[in-house]
Amino acid sequence: MAGGQRKFATAHAYGKKRKRRSRIPKAASSGSTATSSATCTSGCTTSTEAAAAQAMPVADDTSRTMRVDTLLVSEAEKVAIEHRAEAQRQKLSSLSATRRKQSLIGDSPEAAGCGTEFTLLSLPLLNQLLRCAKCEFCSGPLNDGDPRYSEWRARHKCQKNSSSKPGQMEVEAAKILFGRSLEKHGLRYTTMLCDGDSRAFNSLQEEKVYGFVPIEKEDCVNHIHKRMGAALRNLLQKSKGEGRASLGGKGRLTAELVTKLTNYYGWALKAHQGNIDEMENAVLATYYHVTSTDTKPQHSRCPKGEESWCAHNKAVARQQAPPKHRYNLPEYVAEALLPVYTRLSDRKLLERCQRGKTQNSNESLHSVIWSLVPKTKHASLFTVETAVAEAVARFNAGKKRASEAILKELHLSQGSTDVERCLEKDQRRLAACDKKHTRAENFRNAMKRRRVKENDSDYVPGGF
Repeated sequence: MAGGQRKFATAHAYGKKRKRRSRIPKAASSGSTATSSATCTSGCTTSTEAAAAQAMPVADDTSRTMRVDTLLVSEAEKVAIEHRAEAQRQKLSSLSATRRKQSLIGDSPEAAGCGTEFTLLSLPLLNQLLRCAKCEFCSGPLNDGDPRYSEWRARHKCQKNSSSKPGQMEVEAAKILFGRSLEKHGLRYTTMLCDGDSRAFNSLQEEKVYGFVPIEKEDCVNHIHKRMGAALRNLLQKSKGEGRASLGGKGRLTAELVTKLTNYYGWALKAHQGNIDEMENAVLATYYHVTSTDTKPQHSRCPKGEESWCAHNKAVARQQAPPKHRYNLPEYVAEALLPVYTRLSDRKLLERCQRGKTQNSNESLHSVIWSLVPKTKHASLFTVETAVAEAVARFNAGKKRASEAILKELHLSQGSTDVERCLEKDQRRLAACDKKHTRAENFRNAMKRRRVKENDSDYVPGGF
């Protein structure tokens, strides 16, 4: 179909996936990631990324610069970015969500106006590093006494490139990645998104890799969200066998209540991004709301008004009798919960979560790598390097464009069957993404309808 999109069936039976006998060796992994907060040095361009180099116009050195996030952008570049972004929005406004994603994947950086902003403010994977602490060949059956050893040793390329222990590999990789970013990409990684492990961040602080330019730390909201559940379960476990009344059991801190409190905590973090005061108030409001009793209501921190999620404040706004409290937790249970909430509502912790960043993209890249070389099977460093390079290309550009670029470097042409297969994989991935978003949206709408139904249950037509 000339000038249009190729149609193909997505229900072909390709058979079961062939099991691969490989596994990723221990590598410097991703407990922490450098986020998109990067500072461009004076007079530099991000030539390492072809998309950024092609999409960004060359600005006059004498033009005045302004600060946008943590990226220095000239006035001429800012105007060009806005024009291209507006053109792209007009182009995609009449398309469905899936078609928009396909269009962004299929368009070149010159045509996609928001490609520049995406490339610079939400950087795709620019830097990668693999570390291996063991070479399977060097520890093989050959030794110095074997006459074939010297010949083999002369042509052998050892796969061991690190002598660090597994716990220190992440620290070593962070130093290398941050240390070479300025020379390799002309960028400074000014923000580090962590999952709670601060060893790599503390090491970078001690090294001062960027001199006087500080590196800030942010925490993944999803990991901080899980801390509430872990803290409450540890509290239940420690309270057993101490000769005191148990915190768990009926009418106290049950598994169901622990799950709800964890979800409430995650909601408080994600629903009040950018405002630490509201975030802190929302976290403490969930504590005082759940620990309130009929004799001691504590709803001063809960939202006021008829639209409040707090049933007590909602009834007060409607001038009705407040309903009975559901949990009525004992006083000693409420006292045991307070230190946990005090620690997890600390302002320093909330400051690191105020932008609501997650490591979802990091985990998404891992899933692409593991689809090529499963982490449960052993594989050589060379195999993993090849898989990581291909996974990064797929993650940044999609299967079709990645395959096309790889074959072009090998001076090979892409066949029609390969094009159809790549397009099908991209479309399946986009369809799965849309399905997840639709499921989440349907759940939110269902909960809204449920709340509206509960609010309107007092009115029955003809019943009064």
